[in-house]
Amino acid sequence: MGRDGLCDSASVARMLEKYSERKGALDERRAKLVAMSRDDDVAASDLSLFSLHQKHVQQLLQKTGPSQFDKSDHSNVTADDDSSGNVRVSSLYGRHVVNLINKNLDATNRSKSINFSHVDVGDDDELLDTETQKSFPAGRSWHSKVRTEKELEKSTEIDFEVDTAAEPSWHSSSIVDEIDMTLHKRKEKLRKLMDDLSLTMNKAVNGKLQLEKSQYIIDAEAERGIDTEDQTNLVPVQAVDQPIDLTKGTIRNLFALFLRNMLASTTTRSPNMATAASKMALRATGASVSGTQNGEQRRTILGISKALDKRLYRMAKGVMPNISQTEQVALGCGTIGFDRDIFTGSPSLKHLVDTYKPKLTAEEQSFLDNETNKLCELLNDHDVSMAKDFNKEVWDYMRDQGFFALKIPKEWGGKGFSTHAVSQILVKLSTQSFDANATVAVPNSLGPGELLARYGTDEQKEYFLPRLADGTLIPCFGLTGPHSGSDATSLIQSDCVVEERNGELGVVASFKKRYITLAPVAGVVGLGLNLSDPKGLLKGVGAEGFSVALLERDHPGLRMGRRHMPLNAAFMNGTVEGDDVWIPMSNILGGQERCGFGWHMFVECLAEGRGVSLPAGSAGCGRGVVSAVGAYTRVRKQFRVPIAEFGGIQEALSLAGSDALITIAGTDLMNAIIDNHEAPMVVSSIMKQNCTERGRRIVERGMDIAAGSAICRGDKNYLGNAYMSLPIAITVEGANIMTRSFQIIGQGLTRCHPHMLELIYSLQAPKEKEDEAIKTFTNQFYKVVNHGLTNFFHSITRGVGSTVSTKFRSSKAYKDGDKLLDYHEKQLLRLSANFALTADLCFTLGGRLKFEELLMGRLADAMGAIFLGYSTLHHYSRNRGVDGLEAITEHAMLRLEKEALDALKEASDNFPGPLGTVASTIMKMGCFPLGSITRPYSPPTDSLTKEVSHLLTNPSGLRDMFQENIYVAPEGVAHQVSDLIRALPVCVEADKIASTLRREKREPTLEEADKIAKAEAMRDILIQVNAFDHLTDAEGQEGYVRPALLGTEERLAALERKRFA
Repeated sequence: MGRDGLCDSASVARMLEKYSERKGALDERRAKLVAMSRDDDVAASDLSLFSLHQKHVQQLLQKTGPSQFDKSDHSNVTADDDSSGNVRVSSLYGRHVVNLINKNLDATNRSKSINFSHVDVGDDDELLDTETQKSFPAGRSWHSKVRTEKELEKSTEIDFEVDTAAEPSWHSSSIVDEIDMTLHKRKEKLRKLMDDLSLTMNKAVNGKLQLEKSQYIIDAEAERGIDTEDQTNLVPVQAVDQPIDLTKGTIRNLFALFLRNMLASTTTRSPNMATAASKMALRATGASVSGTQNGEQRRTILGISKALDKRLYRMAKGVMPNISQTEQVALGCGTIGFDRDIFTGSPSLKHLVDTYKPKLTAEEQSFLDNETNKLCELLNDHDVSMAKDFNKEVWDYMRDQGFFALKIPKEWGGKGFSTHAVSQILVKLSTQSFDANATVAVPNSLGPGELLARYGTDEQKEYFLPRLADGTLIPCFGLTGPHSGSDATSLIQSDCVVEERNGELGVVASFKKRYITLAPVAGVVGLGLNLSDPKGLLKGVGAEGFSVALLERDHPGLRMGRRHMPLNAAFMNGTVEGDDVWIPMSNILGGQERCGFGWHMFVECLAEGRGVSLPAGSAGCGRGVVSAVGAYTRVRKQFRVPIAEFGGIQEALSLAGSDALITIAGTDLMNAIIDNHEAPMVVSSIMKQNCTERGRRIVERGMDIAAGSAICRGDKNYLGNAYMSLPIAITVEGANIMTRSFQIIGQGLTRCHPHMLELIYSLQAPKEKEDEAIKTFTNQFYKVVNHGLTNFFHSITRGVGSTVSTKFRSSKAYKDGDKLLDYHEKQLLRLSANFALTADLCFTLGGRLKFEELLMGRLADAMGAIFLGYSTLHHYSRNRGVDGLEAITEHAMLRLEKEALDALKEASDNFPGPLGTVASTIMKMGCFPLGSITRPYSPPTDSLTKEVSHLLTNPSGLRDMFQENIYVAPEGVAHQVSDLIRALPVCVEADKIASTLRREKREPTLEEADKIAKAEAMRDILIQVNAFDHLTDAEGQEGYVRPALLGTEERLAALERKRFA
């Protein structure tokens, strides 16, 4: 062995030769061990343990540490220091000698234990394994003689010897046999392993490795079976498919690795650790790849040098643009959860069902059944729409009953309701009035009430929260400006500068806000401002950036009251403006310490606004439209046949029904996620974009079915106002076109990908931190590659499996709930792997990805369909037993799976970028390994469409489920939706009687005739539309003549004169 302490090729050869020659030595050793079991007088040299190189003995053995054995092991430890400087130490286990030296030497002698020499492997067999050590009794001790530092320079060995003075307490030949067998087995393993090493040195080695500062190589997978100790300073390197150069350094490193892992194996008490150590050595050891003709320095152990890592890092850094301030802030906000699971490619339905369980308390259910129902009774949607406001009774009721304080904690006078409760209240309100839904939603999602409870100072809480809870102050949140729609953090025309006036610190702000819901009637506004401190007056308390100020309506310089007119909606929406408004620091939400913290507050509001309030409105539309239109198709007849029997009506209604189910399922799951104290920004965006789009399609299909009755306004029209209001939901909180084509995937890839965020941060590191950034980048880069390969494999296997299961699936298999869940979960797992693979391939675009909005839009469609697919299965798992739920769940899942697969197919056909062709090929190979055969999804069959439509147009458990939580007026109160719901069973029964009469060719009985007449009378009433004497105040004035009629008599007279002229 050389002075550097690493084994060279000659040393390895000598060791192999010595092991082959020591058969006799082993036999002699056995005899001595047997004798030792009967006689204590054994020579010290007879049981010397083999030693290691001085550089590594301390490092390797110290890491096993006293913690690896019982405290009882220390009881017989002694330390003597003679005049020569030699230290004699006793321990129960010889392999812990070095640790015990360091532990027991006093401060004077401690320096003697710092450097150790090596022991020649040829003089002994092996460190005793755990089983052998346990064979030695407590009465016998092991000793070592440690030399001083000067002596260590001259001598390179530590001699271990047996203390024969200890009283022997063991005389069993079985123990000796066990020792002998263990030593022999370990010797044979070592020989075999070294032979294996020589046979595989010229093979390319795969595996993820770590190179430690001590020059020991540790396989990253060693932690599965071998203690790899501290790996905080490990640098990742990559395997290469290069022939291994049999240099001295290669063999050196190989054997050093083997010894290190063998030693680690003795601490794990695993019978196969020697084999594991050898396998790790084989996997972990590459070779020095030959350099260039110019004599370039040999590469690292696996053939990847630090220079290549740096080159790869700088190449990636060159294509990755700097992250904008908006993106940096957004990446650090909110939480990740199930959205991350989708990006891994293997989400779990069981996790969803076990973790997220939306439910209402008794108090919440009571509020929903009573106070919310009463508010609906006070509302006439048509009157509100015409007046463009609620009457005073409605405003007072909402204030007095706490509709603006649903999320404010009870200790401050609020309701303290869960997110799910607030959502269900909004669902019911939306079935009666979109304007009421919007008015109640804003204070409970985008209002400052909940933020005050979380972040406000004690003074702010004590002042504002009671006034918000009792309705004295109606809140609003002012963020959006003329130049900062989707990029909320830009806050153009919302600047404020820190100043000091009369000894008080504050800010001077100028702002121009628009689209602010409730601003015309709000008593307090939470104002988003871009705070700057050019004079440094904050002095480290708080920071520059997005901050929120609380201003009451009468604050000097604040202008509120002007209204926008969002389409035909009546809810309050307007502007908030001010010029050079002085705002004391006490008006900053959270005080000075929360300056610059506004974006985090806003994100929490946004998660509920996007993920809860807007989807709740769509869920309400779904429940109301399906319930009302489904009944209308039985009430309305054409050609003496209920239109429910027409194929076109059945198709539109089944699509509306499955969209409604998807929206309801997604809403319930999202509520439970928020109630689980999560704020998932990506899932919130998915919910906002998907649910509002599906809500719009639901209402449009309802309009198509209701036809003429849906376009004539009045209190009989239950669709018109919703139809005109839905574009508002599509637009607010980030327009859907922006959310789909940029936000979901742009944020999802960075925030939710299991490895991408750290990789991106490493590429944003400054020059002075480049070395550390390269380590992080390299590690994360190989994780991304491994992630992509894993999902590529999963995509192929699951794709083939899903194709087979789909091709051989019975058309009625969905009627078995267990099979329904099992089949569709497997399809979603396949699609998740496909999506994750595609997401990984997007990294080939680098910074160009943010400009490829067509691609991101398609991936957003796929991810949204996957998430809503899991939501739908989650809903079915919680509601099994509802009659007809299997059929509509099957209808919804078939649509979602086809949507996801079609989006991925379009992405593969149009993958952009310089590597687009390569990425497209890989994607098609993974997602569609057998071409069109592995695209097995089809739309719902006609028979399934008819079944779903039949369930929605006849009394059924499915209809009852949709009718839950919609407003139904009391008997005798004119209300079109309620009247349709009540008329449905009457009309269905009458139609059955009429069909029986035609089949039997007979006259009806009196009872049958009465039922038929009753149904026809209800039909006659319900198909009517509103007609008005006048639509404007001017038309109602006495003597009013419509302008088009003015002059008609004069024209007729002129014609008469002309005729007789």
